[in-house]
Amino acid sequence: MTAPTIAEIDTILDLKDGWDGYRGRPISPATIAKAIDYAKALNLAPHKWHAVPCGDGSIQLEQHTNGFDIEILVRFAGCADPDMIEVLPFTGEGGAA
Repeated sequence: MTAPTIAEIDTILDLKDGWDGYRGRPISPATIAKAIDYAKALNLAPHKWHAVPCGDGSIQLEQHTNGFDIEILVRFAGCADPDMIEVLPFTGEGGAA
């Protein structure tokens, strides 16, 4: 599996402090690599992942496939909260049910 949506990943790697107009933290290469490892473990189509940066330095990968929304949230290094993988029924335009 290749990196999900390479253009998005390259853009996310270039984010600097305050990228969101507030206090957005850069996303570390280690956080991105961990997200990609989770995506590989799920063995889904790599080109369908969308990478979304989070202001706290975390990253979320999303995919809508086979009637489901799949979201992988990888927390920034040092965060006490656990990483998350959610699989929810896809209901169409508005997202998961």
